[in-house]
Amino acid sequence: MWGEGTTARDWAEAQVLFVLRHGGAGWVKQLRSQGEQLLDGQRVHLDKLLGYLESHQDDLWYRERLQRGLVIGSGTVEGACKNMVGARLKINSCRWRVERAEHMTALRCLDYAGLVDNYWAQRAA
Repeated sequence: MWGEGTTARDWAEAQVLFVLRHGGAGWVKQLRSQGEQLLDGQRVHLDKLLGYLESHQDDLWYRERLQRGLVIGSGTVEGACKNMVGARLKINSCRWRVERAEHMTALRCLDYAGLVDNYWAQRAA
């Protein structure tokens, strides 16, 4: 679909590099121009992708996050949830209701982000 000898992996890796260099809006524009060369049967799948990306292109801020030295993957958040929240919920003899676990999770996240004092100051006001 994307040229003779090009695998899906090759194409996907090229797209990752493009979105990192040009941002979400540039990527959507580039995909749209690529789609003009496709047959109708091939274009259906690209149109679905473009429909999603056009409504989420402002969320494709990977380049900016990397420039600021921030992560773009979810592994850090998932690991924090596992260690910060999951471990607390699995303590022996503890019983949790969903609502209380959600409140505890929110407070643990505030603590992790160093925002507990701000939170309580705002609640007291």
